Amino acid sequence: MENILYIYIDQNHWDKLEKVFYKKLNNGFIQKVLNKLYELKSVNKIKIVLDLQRATETAQRKYEDSRIKLTKLMLSLSDESFVIPWVYLTDIEIENFFLRKQGKSENYIREIAIGSGFSYMMGETPEVQSVVLNLDELTFINDKLKEYFPKLMKIQFERYENRDDQILSEQVKRAEEARQILFQMDSDNKRKQYLIEQDFFHLLRNIMSFLKLTDEKRGTISDIEYVSRLTLVKETFPPDLRNNRNRAKFMKDFPIFYTHTTLVSFRDRDLRRKIDPNDLIDIASYVVPIAHFDVVLGEKYFITLARQAKLDELYGCNLFSKIESFLDFLNQI
Repeated sequence: MENILYIYIDQNHWDKLEKVFYKKLNNGFIQKVLNKLYELKSVNKIKIVLDLQRATETAQRKYEDSRIKLTKLMLSLSDESFVIPWVYLTDIEIENFFLRKQGKSENYIREIAIGSGFSYMMGETPEVQSVVLNLDELTFINDKLKEYFPKLMKIQFERYENRDDQILSEQVKRAEEARQILFQMDSDNKRKQYLIEQDFFHLLRNIMSFLKLTDEKRGTISDIEYVSRLTLVKETFPPDLRNNRNRAKFMKDFPIFYTHTTLVSFRDRDLRRKIDPNDLIDIASYVVPIAHFDVVLGEKYFITLARQAKLDELYGCNLFSKIESFLDFLNQI
């Protein structure tokens, strides 16, 4: 199982694969990519994992034909495997840091992060199975599901569509406001140092909250536990975290946190570029794959940022934005 390469494919590339797979586009090169993916999947050499947010987006597409066909291709190649949002894994990552420092076995984050069986979230019809109901009753129920479930899911997604757009717009506004201070700085290095400092204190707050050492959570643990956890921090933290070089090195011990903050930092320091609403979703979808998968085929802009930050070297992930390079890699497996 450990020899399997875990692959994440960005939605833009899924769109290309779908057009060729269903003969909407004649492209021999992309056909080779599809053939190779199915070949490697059939012999358990790769595992393609979908991003839950991106998969839900696919289910919300207005064009039914495109939505259904793309969904079927994604589910077929991934075996309905998906990665949960990165925010649910940060506490596990913090716990792993302390386990590692104490010489104990760590939680296997990739195993925790990947789930399976979510076709119903992409508009596919679930099937009821039962040892209590007879065949006629099961057939009746499943026929009704096939008739009504797709319509129900469509109503559910449309219900939240405008709300999702509003939330995204508010997030973009807050992100733009937060980086206004960067425009007042006269060098990129000052912006870089400022963001390292902000990210470091953000991580510290997360760690203290996890250990229940914050003022808000202090009352939930005993005095003995408080002293014990405070001692653990003193024994495991590096000796000098007053300079940004050491702070950056320390943050790298938290791959998911560091990948996210680094992509955001590099994006924010690109002052010529306004924040795009899709940036927030794109960055979130790349975090766990870059930190814990073997291969990412993604959008050129963010793959370039990740390479500039040397995240590929740091966490051993092969990054591609061009499908040609991706195929060359697949051919070597």
